[in-house]
Amino acid sequence: MRRLLLALPLVLVLLGLGLGANSLERVDKEVILTIYGGDLALVSEFRTIELEPGRTVVRLKGFPGELLPNSVFVEGLTGPIEVLEQEFLHEPVNTPTLLERFLGQEIEVRDGESVYRGILLGFDGLEGVILRERTGEVQIIKSPTGFTLPELPPLADEPTLTWLIETELGGEQPIRLSYLTHGLSWKASYTAHLAEGEDGMMVMALKSLVSISNDSGLTYRDARVRLVAGQPHRVARERGYPRVALEVVAAAPPFLEEAVVEYHLYTLDRPATLEDGRTKQLAFISAPRVQIERHYIYEPQVLDGIWTKVEFLNSELNGLGRPLPAGTVRFYQEGLFLGEDLLRHTPVDERVSLMVGRAFDLVGERTLVEHRQVAERRYRDTLLITLRNHKDKDVTIRVIEHLRGEWTILRESQEYKKLDAERIEFVVEVEAGGEAQITYTVEYQL
Repeated sequence: MRRLLLALPLVLVLLGLGLGANSLERVDKEVILTIYGGDLALVSEFRTIELEPGRTVVRLKGFPGELLPNSVFVEGLTGPIEVLEQEFLHEPVNTPTLLERFLGQEIEVRDGESVYRGILLGFDGLEGVILRERTGEVQIIKSPTGFTLPELPPLADEPTLTWLIETELGGEQPIRLSYLTHGLSWKASYTAHLAEGEDGMMVMALKSLVSISNDSGLTYRDARVRLVAGQPHRVARERGYPRVALEVVAAAPPFLEEAVVEYHLYTLDRPATLEDGRTKQLAFISAPRVQIERHYIYEPQVLDGIWTKVEFLNSELNGLGRPLPAGTVRFYQEGLFLGEDLLRHTPVDERVSLMVGRAFDLVGERTLVEHRQVAERRYRDTLLITLRNHKDKDVTIRVIEHLRGEWTILRESQEYKKLDAERIEFVVEVEAGGEAQITYTVEYQL
């Protein structure tokens, strides 16, 4: 009888046992991958299966280990077929899987120089096993160093779909197969290089990449890739087996964008290969000249210090004019990294506002000059805002104040704008090397 030796650390090297490689590969003529941002993809493919009139058992391989069995849909292209039963098997070859197959059977366990033989009663992951020896004694072996198993049991080491199909068709029949799988995801990232234009306006050169990660357990070759920007509603789910990603970088032609239902769909205009366990980066959006506005924001109840914010319009006239998927935008100017912020999904003709970083040469101070109670649950505050500009040019600073309760501004040193029910804004000009102050008195009911 052939015996199987397992040595720890738990990396299984099984030679001559007929097992497939860890990374499987999809080899169909046409595969369409529709990838969402939240670790989900819809896979559509065409296959040919052998059928007999009546009922036929069909077994198919070449699937990702993260496939969601309840999402499988199959359609006959030359006539109706009905799937009466379906089973999805995937048993990764690892030590816990093998030990589970030998519960109630005799195995050999090594603990350093000691060797134990007996019936496997149970195991706690890889932390310990429980054996009943032939003498009847029960051994609890902590942190074993190896196992010897009688044989290799039959395992579905490659993910396999088994169907019981009923149909009137016979011979080779083409089918369209689709399913959802975890392990495929994408995200966008942007680089923005800021500069001052000849007309004195600030401009930005915006470029982006999409990173597509494949940790599904399957390599897809020459697939049509479509990326969906939007968030489908999902119910809670269980995770599959974790995998480690390796990064590679590759250039690619631009994506073609279209609106579909409530989402935006970006289609790569050539087939792409997505290797299992890797992340591929593809060129996405390029806008060499986007006019931007740079603002200085002082919002002392939220942020410490005065911060730089960049705003621009996502319009065709401004060099963009296409839906921008969510992603991190990193800002650079004159060879320096300025900061980064998260861009949210942005439709065409909407404004984008992104925080860049704290302004070093601008200082803001907020002082509560007076606070008193004027009636039951009614208060009156007087505040002083001081702004100092250590730059060699004039700046404009937006001061945003957060107010409480039902409020009324009684006095202010300069005009303000009401942003919403809880915020007001002062726009203050501060000369180079100078200082500016604003004061206001607010009365509010809590």
